[in-house]
Amino acid sequence: YRNSKDPSTIMKPLLIVGPSGVGKSYLLNLLVEQGNFKTVLSTMTRAPRFGEKHMVDNEYVSHEEYEKIVKSGDFFMNNEFFGEKYGSRRSFVDEIKKAGKIPTMIILSQLVPQFIQEYSDSIAIFLAPKDLELLRLRMQKRGDSSESIEKRLKSAQEEIAAYEKFKHLFKYKFEIEKDEDVYGILEEILEIEFK
Repeated sequence: YRNSKDPSTIMKPLLIVGPSGVGKSYLLNLLVEQGNFKTVLSTMTRAPRFGEKHMVDNEYVSHEEYEKIVKSGDFFMNNEFFGEKYGSRRSFVDEIKKAGKIPTMIILSQLVPQFIQEYSDSIAIFLAPKDLELLRLRMQKRGDSSESIEKRLKSAQEEIAAYEKFKHLFKYKFEIEKDEDVYGILEEILEIEFK
C-alpha cells in the first residue's frame, strides 16, 4: 500500500466500532501492520489485564494521575464505566498525526459523538455481526466462558442499539460473517479513504 495523497489530507482519525467478538481488534492489527496506521492509546485507571503492557496496549494510571490529566485539559473524552475512568488525550492523537500516521482507535458507539466533536474529519466504521449466533460461536471458539458470552451478547445488543441512535455519524457499516470479511473491509478502507 502506497499513499499517493498529501499526508495532511489522509490523517483523518479512523474509529473502529462494533460489538465484542466481531473482529475490531483483528482489523486494527491488520491496519497497524500495513504501516500507515497507529493505535491511539486510551488512558485508564483499571489495572492491565493479563498480557497487557503500559504504553503498548493502553496508558494505565492511578486515579490521582488521571485527575491530574483531567486538570491539564488534555482529555477530549473522559468517561467512567464500572467505577474505572477512561480517557482519550488530544496529545496522543496529535503526536500520531505529526508523525505522519493515521490515528486509529476502537471505541464504543456512544463515544463516537465525543470523538467527532473534537476531530470532525474522523471516519467512523461500524462492524456488525451478520447475526448474534455467529458472535456466540466466535466467542466460544476463542475460549470465553458461558457467563462471559451471555454478558457480551447482551452488551452486543446494547452496542447495536447505540449504533442505531448515532448511525448518522458513521461513514460505513460492514457486516461480518467470517474472519475473511475483515480483509475485504481493510482493502475497501485503504482504497476509498486513504489512497
